[in-house]
Amino acid sequence: MGWNLKNFRKKIFIFGIFGSIQFVVLSTIAMFFYAGGTQIDPSSKGYSFWFNYFSDLGLTVTYSGAPNTVPLIMFVTFFFIWGSSIIALFVSLPSMFLETRGGRWISIIGGVFAIIVGMGIIGLVIYPADIEPLIHSIWAAIHYLALMVVEICTAIAIFLSKSFPKKYGLFLLISAIIISISIIIFLTGPILFLTPEWLATYVMEQKIMTYTFLAAIGATAYCAWKLSSTNNN
Repeated sequence: MGWNLKNFRKKIFIFGIFGSIQFVVLSTIAMFFYAGGTQIDPSSKGYSFWFNYFSDLGLTVTYSGAPNTVPLIMFVTFFFIWGSSIIALFVSLPSMFLETRGGRWISIIGGVFAIIVGMGIIGLVIYPADIEPLIHSIWAAIHYLALMVVEICTAIAIFLSKSFPKKYGLFLLISAIIISISIIIFLTGPILFLTPEWLATYVMEQKIMTYTFLAAIGATAYCAWKLSSTNNN
């Protein structure tokens, strides 16, 4: 029974690695199918890495007025897989922090907030930005805030651990700081009357934030998988 549980956790950690990788791969592919248009320039062609959000891939109709079927399907797919991997990973991670009571409990708190991250992702998918922009934005905020808490809790658990390398905790903490900076930038800048410069700022901070937390979480899952292969937790 113990052996089966250990191998099951290892598969979950592999799923955590896969979740981050597939997000990057599928979102990149989806960008090539996006017909065109941004919030401030509906006539632009294709997906602009500098002026289109990830959420633009989840629009039912692009800003140019073209159907967005393929990117939308891929958006739902890679977000659903990533959300599932986040929940599975962080609900399983407390098993890696049994050395201290504090580390175990703080990682459990992280697991609870990982479920909230999953709820936020469901909200993002169900309410596209072109149909329910306000609700979409609210779920996006919930998703990012909960993810920041997950990363902070896991980082603390790693710092309290004797076996989990501290560099992974530092990576998660840096990612959480970037999320907080991104939220501050968004809240303090113009929201309704965007200029090309501000749109580019928002889009790039989202890209930096997203790729950073994907890398941090994927690396954490990799370390957990590696450790689970060499210990008896």
